[in-house]
Amino acid sequence: MKVRTRRPPSWWVVVMALLAILWIAVTVVYRQGESGVRIGRGGAGISFERQNDHALFAVDERVALLVSQDGSVSLVEYGRGTFPFCPLCGIEELRGSIVNLAHYYKDGWIYTDHPGGPFAELYHVASGERVDVPRPAGAAPGKTDAGALPEYASRGLTIDADHRITPAFIQERFQLLSPIQESCVIFNAAFMLLGAAWIAIGLVFLIRGRIAR
Repeated sequence: MKVRTRRPPSWWVVVMALLAILWIAVTVVYRQGESGVRIGRGGAGISFERQNDHALFAVDERVALLVSQDGSVSLVEYGRGTFPFCPLCGIEELRGSIVNLAHYYKDGWIYTDHPGGPFAELYHVASGERVDVPRPAGAAPGKTDAGALPEYASRGLTIDADHRITPAFIQERFQLLSPIQESCVIFNAAFMLLGAAWIAIGLVFLIRGRIAR
């Protein structure tokens, strides 16, 4: 008895190979730090939309400092990312904000000079304690003398340049992590969808194949 199974046509294989090659090429360009890729002069292009990319520095195994493209710093929770974007696009993913505009570090406290925000204003690294500090009634956002508030003064937290979180301070004290960037997720998800759709087309050819005896 001879069994013969109809396979997807050769053009299906060629297109699948080209899609895989394009995916690898775009990934290489992305890893080199480019903002996008363009095919030919004046041709179609792909933008990586890197405006939301960020650096992540581990404070401990639970929290990290997030440094945005504009230089602003926030304290966030992080954890290991989910497959396949981990490890395809990095290792760690964000799990939520703790302190927005985290501008100062003193005596184990990371804190902001903008009280009254939607998240905590003070965070103690060793204990994980979070303190919410409401903005005084009638005070305009960003115009409050945070150091004079009881929550700050009672802990000896001051708003001065000596305790400012600077890029040099972050790089010297905290370890750089490998965050999963939104820009990487977007273009890889697009290729995954294209690949899945093309594989589905190939399965249709297999299902419709005739078995000859």
